Amino acid sequence: DRDGYHVRQRLIDFYTKYYSANLMCVVVLGKESLSDLEAMVRGHFGAIVNRDVRVPTGLEIGGDEPAFDIRSWPRFVRCLPVKDVRTATFQFLLSQQYPMRWRTKPTSYMSFVLGHEGKG
Repeated sequence: DRDGYHVRQRLIDFYTKYYSANLMCVVVLGKESLSDLEAMVRGHFGAIVNRDVRVPTGLEIGGDEPAFDIRSWPRFVRCLPVKDVRTATFQFLLSQQYPMRWRTKPTSYMSFVLGHEGKG
């Protein structure tokens, strides 16, 4: 917790609001019979409550506020690593990809461009 921002409570609130069976999928592959596989899945996941949650889209996400305040750009961030690991992960907030843009896969194109390891 910091500056009145209760992280644990916010996580619990998020879990309570969005952890719902109707938003989940499971794929099972096995040599067991279909009824045995179904029994295993029901045993592990049957207790997950279906809250009939709808995933927020568009302007519902963030309450019509921008994800980043442009006035705070550019920003230099210096991090002190805890481990000697040579890895960097970057995440980019992109506009909603479903349902209109799934055919052109713009995120796959972006991944290709950023992940290209050839010369040049």
